[in-house]
Amino acid sequence: MVTAIKPGWSRPAAILFASEIPVNEKAFGFALAEAAESGAELILFHAYDSSDSPVSQGTGKSSNYLISQAERQRFEPLAQRAGKLGIRCKVVVRQGSAAEQILTLAREQRIDRIVIGTHTPGPVGKLLVGSVAEEVLRNAPVPVNIVGPEVIEGSYRHFSSALSCAPSARRTPVALWSVSQRSWPRATTRA
Repeated sequence: MVTAIKPGWSRPAAILFASEIPVNEKAFGFALAEAAESGAELILFHAYDSSDSPVSQGTGKSSNYLISQAERQRFEPLAQRAGKLGIRCKVVVRQGSAAEQILTLAREQRIDRIVIGTHTPGPVGKLLVGSVAEEVLRNAPVPVNIVGPEVIEGSYRHFSSALSCAPSARRTPVALWSVSQRSWPRATTRA
């Protein structure tokens, strides 16, 4: 049984664009289009993994702080592009596991939608979405749009959107729609 769809799902107020480096430009373009169309704030998010945080000599700041600032600067051109389109945008960078940090931020910031990109898969990867994308897809409290590497610029083809109505419930179905060039969206339900 599916619960009622929340208003923010059809017209999101906050969209989280989760990205690794290099940025998946097609996924970013999709996030920009979604934010522009709905008037949503766009949060550009990146998680980095650094197990040590010694203090950098001369600055008195930890290397994690310096890494965080460097990563944030890499996303500033994207924030400026969003701003030129009239989209409210902010950059958030955190240390830790990408999937864990994406899910934490989604719960903390009242995110209505998550957009995440995937890269060109290898032979085995063609069977999988990607470990971070899959983890987010399975556990997100909001709809997740996964933009694949073959998406056609300016179209809504070759992306997946998923919705988990109650991610904490093991028996709640997750619906996955796959849109392709040659077919209408098909729904797949997993229990």
